[in-house]
Amino acid sequence: MKKIISMLIGLTLPHFIYANESDFWQWFINNQQKIETPTQGNEQIIDELLTQLHKYNEHLFFEISTNSDDKHLIITAEGDSNQFDSVRNLIAKAPKIKNWQFTALKPAIGFDFTNNYEGVEYDPTKLWFLPLENKSDPSAIGIKVGIPDYDEKIHIHSKAAVWVILDNGLGELAAATDIQYMNTVPLPLQPEKEGYIKLAELPEYIDWKKRQQK
Repeated sequence: MKKIISMLIGLTLPHFIYANESDFWQWFINNQQKIETPTQGNEQIIDELLTQLHKYNEHLFFEISTNSDDKHLIITAEGDSNQFDSVRNLIAKAPKIKNWQFTALKPAIGFDFTNNYEGVEYDPTKLWFLPLENKSDPSAIGIKVGIPDYDEKIHIHSKAAVWVILDNGLGELAAATDIQYMNTVPLPLQPEKEGYIKLAELPEYIDWKKRQQK
């Protein structure tokens, strides 16, 4: 069964006193039970978690799973490498809590999922990429990602949506550091004949490209 990934959109927050790492984790510990078992009447605890995170750094977001005994909180900068150190610093101060795992930046999960971005669904298994060459920097990796049934009015946010897919498929760190350029285009009717490669094979292409520079 494919995983469904959707973006958690940040809210416009009022002015507040900014917090440090310890402040955030103390709030988390104080509200652990509510976070683990959101029930009718306290669903707003997830919104409050985002509020507390934004007190630490308004550029960060999170993904959370509490549906099993092993619970997981991922702190993400949504691909903004300027914020990676802030994410790492926060996770470095995370407390040891039974059955909880805290992760800095989205880990690689492969491309077997669907992504709903601004109401438009993207299936990575149906996307292809075209490798690009940069003569001034042969080691740089640039790609065009072909989208089937591309419509400029419908896929107005396709570039942002594909970056989310790359963050999840490759892992947030790899997507930010390994891909220097990415754009979205209509997928040709016969992509393979035009040099396109299935997006699921992008990790192998990146490995191959890096080996060529050694």
